[in-house]
Amino acid sequence: MQLRTNLRVATALLICTGADSVVGQGRAEPHGQRTLEIKFESRGTELAGTLFIPEGVGPHPAIVGAHGSGRIDRTDTYLNEAADYFVPRGIAFFIFDKRGVGASGGSYPGSYSSSMVTYAIDVLAAVDAVAARNDIDANSVGLWGVSQAGWIIPVAAATEKEKIAFTIIVSGPTVSIAEENLYSDLTGQTANRPSRLTDTEIDERLAKADPLGIDASAFIAELTMPGLWIYGGLDQSIPWRQGIADLKSISEEWDRDFTWHVFENGNHGLRRARTGGPWERPVPTEPVDGYFELMADWLRASAGIRLAEQ
Repeated sequence: MQLRTNLRVATALLICTGADSVVGQGRAEPHGQRTLEIKFESRGTELAGTLFIPEGVGPHPAIVGAHGSGRIDRTDTYLNEAADYFVPRGIAFFIFDKRGVGASGGSYPGSYSSSMVTYAIDVLAAVDAVAARNDIDANSVGLWGVSQAGWIIPVAAATEKEKIAFTIIVSGPTVSIAEENLYSDLTGQTANRPSRLTDTEIDERLAKADPLGIDASAFIAELTMPGLWIYGGLDQSIPWRQGIADLKSISEEWDRDFTWHVFENGNHGLRRARTGGPWERPVPTEPVDGYFELMADWLRASAGIRLAEQ
């Protein structure tokens, strides 16, 4: 496979150190037997989050949540939904406020290519803080995230492979920021109205685009741990058809343990939808059927994580 971004360029970007998508906001709820406020340092800045710890004797496997776009704090709907599901099943879950947001210090980096590297470094610092605990199995710490996390997680996991046991990416790009922006324009996501283009026409125009900005595929090719990508077939923000093609190509060429799944009636947030666009009313709020069950089955079968029965 000819990667759209040279790996040496991608690595240089990481050492030297946007596209936004829709995220949900909600209210943090206790997900487990214990909740602990944790502060940790990343690049000289103090960040803060909440660790939700399951019932029972540890050490527990753990998930560190990576953020979607925008000024996300620990009340984010998608991260809290994941914690709601995984913590009762025996997996600790850490949600922290993005740099410059909530109780975390520093300046909010925005959604540029360099921002993804900053966020990845913050995620790795969070992994270190969680893995250092006696009640956490340091060999079973994975990453989970939605949308923009599709850039952040591969950068983080490719940089510190030995620290990350698995990755789960929901509606995450495998393309560059410029290509993701173009796709959102072509589908009507940006203008908030349905496009007149067919899927074939959209894909043909996307194939001719220049891969400007950080390109997720360059880092995905470096991942050696099991990875799961979940897409919605009605996603108007992330070019999921290109995503699957990239994952297939990387898996075959580099012999990677990657799995992907498409929920045909899912939108960008994996909500049950009719059109998938931001114009849809009423706004879909319920996850597609089987969404979390798919993740649980994959964790057992591919990542070797034991989940408590419910």
